[in-house]
Amino acid sequence: MAVKVRLTSGSQPHKGTVEVLFNGQWGGICYTNDANIGTVLARMMGYTKGTIYPVNPTLPLLKHSKCNGNEPSLGGCPSLVWSTTCAPNKIIGITLSKDIRLVSHTRSRGRVEILHNKIWGGICADQWTDQNAQVTCSSLGFLKGKVLRGEHHRSGKVHLSNIKCTTNDAYLLNCSHDAWGFHGCPSTERAAVECYRHDLRLKDGSNSKEGRVEIMKNGVWGTVCDSDWDNEDASVLCRDLGYAQGTAYNGWKFGPGQGPIFHQNVDCIGDEFSFEQCFLPEWSDNMRCDHGRDAGVACFNEKVRLNYGELENEGQVEVSLGSGWGSVCSDYWDNENAHVLCRMLGYETGLSYQDNHRQVPTLPVILNAVNCSGDERSIFDCPAFPSRQCIHTGAWVRCSRVKVTDEYLPDRRITVHHDGMIGTICPNVTWSDKDASVVCRMRGFMHGFALSKPDTTTYPVGLADLSCTGKEMSLDECSYTDESRSRCKISSNINVHCSNIEVRIDGNSKNATVGLVQVLYNGIWGTVCKKGWNDEGAQVVCRSMGYKTGQMVSKYVSHVPVRNTHQFWLDNIDCTGNETDLAECKHSNWGDAYCDQENCAAAWCSDYVGIRLKDGRSKQEGRVEILHNRIWGSVCDDSWDDNDATVVCRMLGYSYGKATVESKHGFTRGQIWLDDVGCDGREFSLESCSHLEWGWHNCNHDEDAGVICSNTPDAIIG
Repeated sequence: MAVKVRLTSGSQPHKGTVEVLFNGQWGGICYTNDANIGTVLARMMGYTKGTIYPVNPTLPLLKHSKCNGNEPSLGGCPSLVWSTTCAPNKIIGITLSKDIRLVSHTRSRGRVEILHNKIWGGICADQWTDQNAQVTCSSLGFLKGKVLRGEHHRSGKVHLSNIKCTTNDAYLLNCSHDAWGFHGCPSTERAAVECYRHDLRLKDGSNSKEGRVEIMKNGVWGTVCDSDWDNEDASVLCRDLGYAQGTAYNGWKFGPGQGPIFHQNVDCIGDEFSFEQCFLPEWSDNMRCDHGRDAGVACFNEKVRLNYGELENEGQVEVSLGSGWGSVCSDYWDNENAHVLCRMLGYETGLSYQDNHRQVPTLPVILNAVNCSGDERSIFDCPAFPSRQCIHTGAWVRCSRVKVTDEYLPDRRITVHHDGMIGTICPNVTWSDKDASVVCRMRGFMHGFALSKPDTTTYPVGLADLSCTGKEMSLDECSYTDESRSRCKISSNINVHCSNIEVRIDGNSKNATVGLVQVLYNGIWGTVCKKGWNDEGAQVVCRSMGYKTGQMVSKYVSHVPVRNTHQFWLDNIDCTGNETDLAECKHSNWGDAYCDQENCAAAWCSDYVGIRLKDGRSKQEGRVEILHNRIWGSVCDDSWDDNDATVVCRMLGYSYGKATVESKHGFTRGQIWLDDVGCDGREFSLESCSHLEWGWHNCNHDEDAGVICSNTPDAIIG
């Protein structure tokens, strides 16, 4: 029977009125002079002693008969009932204390120390038995325990030796032992225990730290239904097993078990002292649950969390190694690291990124630069780079429960991993650029174009009826169903073309006319090697920075410190000059490049206009972005027309322009600079046209303005 307990209205953290949550209702306990109930309550809250006293009642009330003192929880005491009166008209208050504790490891595992004459001291491990460990763990509120060997301590007081507990002993200090302080301990080894609150086990995992959750009741092993099973439930269970944190998995992860299904809709707050304190409803035959939905966990000795994100699946990575929280060094932080980190949190995959627009506190670095392959079980299993000073702190990730890939099918169509299944994407109406942009965003880009062709082969469907608005950062956030595994009624032979990276010259983002080319990819700035580098590549870079023209520089040595010079992103660049950004050019795999600074790509840009086109199908079209206060931002399409478009196109060296609206060329999450632009078509700059004050608007990014440019009016097609 699941019972939770808490202290309220106390002036001290270890003293107050006892309230219990029983059958979904909080209330006080009718006062009794039964001292055993104080012992049981203390165990439930992680203490060894509980001195009860009467206080004025609150309603409702909980009556009980007697406890024998050995119960791990009030749920084991008989005849718990709600009432509106108490015979003495008082309820229980309690003062909690400890005279036994575990040190050196976790709450359930470590060296045993006892309090005597206000001094904590150890126990000699000579003749320390499993029966002693069992009584020790029972005294601390655990169900069972065993000896933990190899705990040495060369300093500190030793209070007792030669302890001999029997099956009749319920409290460690009641066991027989030699005189206090009189011992002849033959070694430095001290008594230690490993305690368990349940007969719990993990089955069919790849190691002892993970698996299907199984519980023994009345000598029978059974499972837990994965309905409402989440990371809070998993972490409480893993702490019960002696670990720091846990990740929840549904039935697909570790396969089906056997025997009864004991619980469903488990609900842990996350800070319970034991798994039995969680709300554990009994499984009912009316529930749609079978062994295909047996809950599983992966447990870790370390803790990880995400902080400062806009959503729960993203943020700055923080880790704990048992002595407080700290940050992760972001040097060399990449997608492989993010994959591993997100899988620790129960997601399918993850993407590294940086949030440079928010000022957030950064904790001291306690995990230095790591180099994960992407297959590791934990970020702490990844090899570390050689010892060095961390340059950049604060690694960021965005996690997803849906992973996209094109690795598994011969025609390279997009497939997804979701809830243990692999399958294709079936659009709701049609595969659109909005859907494709979300897929590209999950791959580290901001936008994308939809590609599709008729089906030639039938594959299982992973996500059916998919429909995205284009604003989502992951397919998790789109509308879809995963019930149908049948063939898609609309073609599922779909793919994407992704684009959009940021560039700068010599670490600057405005008015730099010559220097080394740097690109921002996956949130990290890096350089470009010059193999294959030519004027066409320089033109693409310069246009994306707001210049009309650009040309390569064959040899350039920077006199400005270039940040993140350890990162080389691209090599073997091959541009035609018609691309809208460098990512569209042919190039090596991202990160598959290395060169010294003398062999890095450099460009010379000219005719600065401070405006650019992004995410069009060629250099002559795209979303209009304008640079103001060193920040690129979009233009709202309110009142946007061909006159406005013509001014933009003339700034870029074309003669004619046609307006596009409603984010035809995608959108950005950043600044919206201009609204209600009104040009007559003769201006030389968009800034010369009438418009609201910079930054004033009433628009969303699904109203981003765009243009299609040409030197002949007949060539413009809307």
